[in-house]
Amino acid sequence: MSNVQAPYFHGLLLAAGASRRFGQAKQLAKLNGQSLIRLAIEGFSNSNLHSFTVVLGANSEAIRNEIDDKVNILFAENWHYGMGASIADSIQKLPEACSHVLIGLADQVAIREKQCNLLIERATKHPSCIVASRFHHAGKERIGAPAIFPRSIFPDLATLRADKGAKDIIANAVDVIEVDMAEASIDVDTPSDLLQVQASLEAKKRV
Repeated sequence: MSNVQAPYFHGLLLAAGASRRFGQAKQLAKLNGQSLIRLAIEGFSNSNLHSFTVVLGANSEAIRNEIDDKVNILFAENWHYGMGASIADSIQKLPEACSHVLIGLADQVAIREKQCNLLIERATKHPSCIVASRFHHAGKERIGAPAIFPRSIFPDLATLRADKGAKDIIANAVDVIEVDMAEASIDVDTPSDLLQVQASLEAKKRV
């Protein structure tokens, strides 16, 4: 009889940023009539994650009012230091059973349960590796979120402070499984980004 414990995947949905380039809380901006934060939560909720937490910071009260009471919410006290600090705050509050954490961004509006499940599938097959998305953004290849980190990396995540998130951890890791994920290239930083995404969705409907 095997003593190997089944992996436990917990999601961290980062929605703590101040949305300075957007001009207001972009988490509350609407895409097809639904707020970005609700869309992101829907993707996490419908995925194969065992549990997940929405990480808030700036505009937390307004965003909290947009979230169902059943959703687990964490306020990242150091959110103003950047994404890395929000991750560090969150890592220290993971469920005890958590063996892997999937870190996703609320403004990556094309990331749904399908993409989350693909990462989970790869991490299940390679439980000791980081599993990260590979995509092109602004003409460059990027390796980053959404990404899954095994427990062995949690101490490194807990020391993050800068606004770069976990990019350096991924770049310096020996065992990284890269998953092609074009959807990760679509993020909303400005109102014009949101208009472009909306226009793209409407164009697809007409095809």
